Amino acid sequence: MSADDERVVAGLDPGRTIAVTGADIRTVAAVQVKGPITWSGPADETDLALMAHQVDRFLEAVHEVDRNPVDQLRRMLPIEVVSVEFEVVETFDQSAGPEAGARVTSG
Repeated sequence: MSADDERVVAGLDPGRTIAVTGADIRTVAAVQVKGPITWSGPADETDLALMAHQVDRFLEAVHEVDRNPVDQLRRMLPIEVVSVEFEVVETFDQSAGPEAGARVTSG
């Protein structure tokens, strides 16, 4: 995640709850996961490679759907990043519509 805001990074203490939302730009399906942080620290080469792959896929999808130039979209990326691990204990549907915010149950 972005490490550009020092106050946010300073609050990434183990045990603190974090929420992360992700979406599929093509379908606008979205989900939010929440849970306690188990570890945070500097992003290593593996983290950075995974992030680069995911960013490339996301920006290409945005370009495909909205026609925004990828080089301009890259301007939104953080300057510094930090790696955060957490245990997912809650999942919510965040897709637009009447079910937005509903808890997702497994099984």
